[in-house]
Amino acid sequence: MLNKTNTKQGERAMVTLTEKETKLVQHLIDINDGSDAHSFDWIDLEKINMSQNEAKGVFGSIVDKDILEYSEFHTDIRKDNGGEDIEIYTFTIPVDGEQQEHRLNSDVLYEVKSTQDYLNLFNKEGRA
Repeated sequence: MLNKTNTKQGERAMVTLTEKETKLVQHLIDINDGSDAHSFDWIDLEKINMSQNEAKGVFGSIVDKDILEYSEFHTDIRKDNGGEDIEIYTFTIPVDGEQQEHRLNSDVLYEVKSTQDYLNLFNKEGRA
């Protein structure tokens, strides 16, 4: 997990994204199907205008920043149902309303339509 603590004052550090990270997170928000589950293999490289190697680095970076987290659950379900053997990641803070209800056990839902919406929530709430 990303350390969001500034040891000097005990305050959480704000997570910021590069332009390429912002573009990739927006793409993932745009193609989100309600499960909040994503794989690098599902990214449309033409839409984000990145090479495969460049996109892999950016994807790894947003995982390192805890925007996405590896989901053993989703990965195993896909394999068990005969799907491709690929790693599945989910948003750390749920984007889809159904995922918010399920993972946050809350009736208070928020709308995430942009990378900035996500970052505002992420920096305010931390991990779900």
